[in-house]
Amino acid sequence: MNIVNGNWNLFNKDNKKTTEIDSKMVIAGTMFNKEDKEYLVLAYNMKDEKDTIYYAASSNYQGDKKLYYLDLSSGFNEKFIGDKVVISNDLNKLKFSGATLLVIKGDKIVKSYTKEADIIKFFSQK
Repeated sequence: MNIVNGNWNLFNKDNKKTTEIDSKMVIAGTMFNKEDKEYLVLAYNMKDEKDTIYYAASSNYQGDKKLYYLDLSSGFNEKFIGDKVVISNDLNKLKFSGATLLVIKGDKIVKSYTKEADIIKFFSQK
């Protein structure tokens, strides 16, 4: 809207919102590089309206592990999309075919959830 109204100024901090990086987002190629000892990665297609159910479920999460999001619609993650799920600690083999919740400890996937009901149930636990 700022461009249309002629209010776009590339040299001031008013445009900060467009340049901020969301620290809760990860890409598949670097998801093992987090400093947390154990954490969660919720991979889903953020552009697919039916997949918003996963974000809605995760918004109620109150566990002790940090939660990160991985956008399957991002070009950065396209080489990790396949016809079937392959859960692997080897990034050359890792494939997502739909929404997936990963529990990562260190640099290893210790648990994964690939069914909608299992992901929703995980986030509804107290």
